[in-house]
Amino acid sequence: MTKAWKVLLIVAVSSLLATTAFAKGPKDVYEKGTWMLGGGSNLDFATGTDTNKPDGGSETEDSVTTFGLFGELGYFVIDQLAIGGELGYDYNKTTLDNDDETTSSSILIGPFVTYVFDIEGRVDPFLRGLIGYQSNSTEFSPDGGDSTTTDSSGFAFDLAAGAHINVNSVVSVSPEIFYRNSSLSGTTDTGTAEADFDTTESRFGLRVGIYGFL
Repeated sequence: MTKAWKVLLIVAVSSLLATTAFAKGPKDVYEKGTWMLGGGSNLDFATGTDTNKPDGGSETEDSVTTFGLFGELGYFVIDQLAIGGELGYDYNKTTLDNDDETTSSSILIGPFVTYVFDIEGRVDPFLRGLIGYQSNSTEFSPDGGDSTTTDSSGFAFDLAAGAHINVNSVVSVSPEIFYRNSSLSGTTDTGTAEADFDTTESRFGLRVGIYGFL
């Protein structure tokens, strides 16, 4: 089991233990005063090998590791409407057949608001919006050469639609589709020179969380 999967398992178990200790009744899960604790993955946990064979060239194998995690804590200020904070982390590492290596990571933190459509069934749809700060860092390390680092940061917003699939009255498994747009400014440092740049990132994705309601 990788370190990333262990972190995700700890988040899930912690949510289940907390909700067992402070369980609410089946009809007051989304009521004012309820705390919402969740965490999960954007479904890009992976480790493996990419095999490339160009026409007329030699076959190469690249090693790839990638994962993403997020955690949320929210509070229902009125029935069905919660506000809170989210912290997300993404990581990617690629080692080429010639031992060149690229490592990148991204952190997103910010407040969110979510509205849950309480239909009193096994599935409760929700909408969520987040405005936050995003920081990216990428390092390219050629075998035997000087490293190049690229750092950027700026404003990001995230919109999502999903559903809480209720395991019981206080725990849910919650898939969602999200769109993220980021406007970033940064610097590329080759070791001998620096260059400033602006960039805009747009992402669609699917992620799954485990939530507890206290």
